[in-house]
Amino acid sequence: MPTSIWHSEPDLRALDRLDEVGLAGAFMRRWDSYRDDYRETVHLTGDSIVRAGKQWNRFCERWRLRFPA
Repeated sequence: MPTSIWHSEPDLRALDRLDEVGLAGAFMRRWDSYRDDYRETVHLTGDSIVRAGKQWNRFCERWRLRFPA
């Protein structure tokens, strides 16, 4: 899987086909870049604290990912 995944609708469809383990692996491969994106978003929204627990939630929101509860 390329590290540039996340940039188009076909990439989003590919993410939708991954199981939980595959998605976690894709997320970890993209982590450095995503972390930088998250920090920029936090800065732009005025949050003064980077909350690691929210990073996964924002990732799922950004890519409209849903997991069974």
